Amino acid sequence: MTPSERTVFYNEDISDEAIVDRNLSPLVLDDVLEDDETRADIDYKALDLYNVNTQEELKTVFWAEGEYQQEGLDQLNRFMRDWRQNEVQQIDPELYTLMHELHDNVDAEQTPIHLLSGLRSKKTNDALRAQGIKTAKKSQHVLGRAADVTIPGVPVSELKEEALDLESGGVGYYPKNKFVHVDTGPKRQW
Repeated sequence: MTPSERTVFYNEDISDEAIVDRNLSPLVLDDVLEDDETRADIDYKALDLYNVNTQEELKTVFWAEGEYQQEGLDQLNRFMRDWRQNEVQQIDPELYTLMHELHDNVDAEQTPIHLLSGLRSKKTNDALRAQGIKTAKKSQHVLGRAADVTIPGVPVSELKEEALDLESGGVGYYPKNKFVHVDTGPKRQW
């Protein structure tokens, strides 16, 4: 059974529900870089993600050699889709950079970021509001600029502090529900 967002938001510990399904093929650094000898000298950014709603996992390089990699962005955009409507849209690439930096800063190398919510269509956002779930009318999720995340084994208070230190946009702290909201919108916190 796939947990609904309501179930995930009110669950004490979502990490126990995670079942890894590797049905998305990862973009590996070999696909981005042709010369094995230069790989050690190349600066790149990658994400290791697990979606608690779809039970998908994705490991992909989205930035290398000073520019975003379209194949990696396309994989991430699909991964971050509104899973209720199966709607894919362009996600702000800076959100991926923010998530990458957050993951690096908490030193969780072997643990993927668990995504609770990425893109939300207006239809989904309105439906959640109608169910009594507190979502903003003009949510950054609807704009493709927000993610609700947790990392098993990393205290949510530490995630919050690291997200605030990055000063990249909005940071919402949900200690009872054990996740942090990060976005690339205006700088604010709650």
